[in-house]
Amino acid sequence: MNMIEMVLLGLTGLLVIGGISSTGSDDSDDTPPDEVVDEGPLTLVAVDNFIGTDEDDIVEAGDAFTLNNSVVDLGDGDDRLENLGDGNSIFGEGGNDYISSQGDTSGILGGAGDDTLIASGLEDIVNGGAGEDQITFTGQEGIVYGDSGDDHLTESGTGNSVYGGDGDDRIFTDGQNSQIFGEAGNDEIYSAGGDGEIYGGEGDDYIDAVNFYGDISGDAGNDEIRFENFYGSMSIQGGAGEDVIEAKGGAGGVTIEGGTGADTISLTETFDTEVLGGEGDDVISSDNVHNRVYGGAGDDTLTVISDRDYFDEGSSGVQGNAGDDDITMTAVAGMNLTGPALSGGEGSDSLTIELELEETVTSDSIGPLDLQSESGIGKIMDFDPAEDQISIQVETDAESGRVISGIDFEQNAVVGKAGAYETTVTINMAATADIIATSDVLTIYSDQPFTLADLEIVSTPVGTV
Repeated sequence: MNMIEMVLLGLTGLLVIGGISSTGSDDSDDTPPDEVVDEGPLTLVAVDNFIGTDEDDIVEAGDAFTLNNSVVDLGDGDDRLENLGDGNSIFGEGGNDYISSQGDTSGILGGAGDDTLIASGLEDIVNGGAGEDQITFTGQEGIVYGDSGDDHLTESGTGNSVYGGDGDDRIFTDGQNSQIFGEAGNDEIYSAGGDGEIYGGEGDDYIDAVNFYGDISGDAGNDEIRFENFYGSMSIQGGAGEDVIEAKGGAGGVTIEGGTGADTISLTETFDTEVLGGEGDDVISSDNVHNRVYGGAGDDTLTVISDRDYFDEGSSGVQGNAGDDDITMTAVAGMNLTGPALSGGEGSDSLTIELELEETVTSDSIGPLDLQSESGIGKIMDFDPAEDQISIQVETDAESGRVISGIDFEQNAVVGKAGAYETTVTINMAATADIIATSDVLTIYSDQPFTLADLEIVSTPVGTV
């Protein structure tokens, strides 16, 4: 095609240049662009609306002009489109395309193929289409769709929504006020900060959030959720399935719900966190008595370790709820803790109190000596001697010495409390004969009377004080 033929076609509103056609109105100057390559795959500069070929087309906008409010159809082939302005509609079609847009309010559809899409504008919409796409969006108030395929999505900015679509997607986010949806597939979602909401969607998802503030839900599937350095009011939900949830280093009114299924939930260095196991045989552990743990329906295993760094701080509680639950609380003997309220709930429950007696107890290690004289290690709210078991285990690292030197048992009928009977079991103990004895008090509420013989009290090692 010669230059005259191109001008004639331009007057009819259709310009064909080296296999790419451009449509436009006759209102513009019909002078051909300065640079035209009329052979094979095309490198095109300074053009408006156009349709690509089945070849590997290259379109580069630069400082000389800006492509705005245009419709770009690249066609099949491994195409490359860069440096675009505002308001464009871009269709990659078939092939492994590379599209980069810095303009606002643009729409990008990668189409079939493993595409690389980059956008950074305001209110852009980016859709990878079918294939294993890589999408990077750093704009604001945009929407990103991975669509079908195992996509790799990266988002930062403000107010964006990201949808992984079908496939095992990997999503990275550190944006503000972002909404992340893994959707169907075994997705991996990583948050390195920011806030918003994260939803795994259907499938066995992995969610890892650090320095994140917002709500997280694994949704259906056997999900793994790990979050660290959290703060403020947050809701973490495993959803249906056998989920693993790990929380580390945070405080401030966080609620964790395992949902249906046999879930495993662990809390490390957390404070003021509430855990609801939900339906299923759940395993829940907390290294701090200043969390609230509820097993929910099912035969749950609950383990709580008291923290000597807190004295009479906040409210706490451990409840097994319905089912045959196994509850263990470990405490350092002689601490001035009010102790958590322990409740097995309905079912035949096993309640174990583990007291760790230090070999050397001094006023410098846990406080004034009068704090050692009596300590409330906890309250059992609904003991049923016909169904439940209570075991008190006192342990020490000392090589010798009978740690329990005496047990006081007192039971009184009461009115207006958790049960008809209030029983106090005071255990006097010391690791060796050379240190001050510690007294720890366990308070038990029950509807039926019982005796000391109904309790299992074990000390290790057994010796003489």
